[in-house]
Amino acid sequence: MQVGIHVLVMLMFVGLGIAFYRGKALDLVAGYNTMTKAEKARVDQAGMGKFMGKLMFAIAGCNLVMALSPLLGNMLFLWLGMGLMMALVIGAVIYANTGDRFLRK
Repeated sequence: MQVGIHVLVMLMFVGLGIAFYRGKALDLVAGYNTMTKAEKARVDQAGMGKFMGKLMFAIAGCNLVMALSPLLGNMLFLWLGMGLMMALVIGAVIYANTGDRFLRK
């Protein structure tokens, strides 16, 4: 049962990653959905979509690591997956919010 939930969440992140990578569903990105049309025109949507897509794929990989925990009966994989996910999210927030990375030049 637990493995199925991890796999389901992983598949949802993969689907979201594919959508982001193709430049779709960007309105699901926090902050972007509240921008005016003029502000959205300044954003490099392709770059932001690729970044968010790669982040979703990495989070799906973390869920895969967490799914190994009940399969192997070792909580180490759960903690390892959660730690990796937290490090990814914190790193992504720092990366995305420094240096005007997603503004068109």
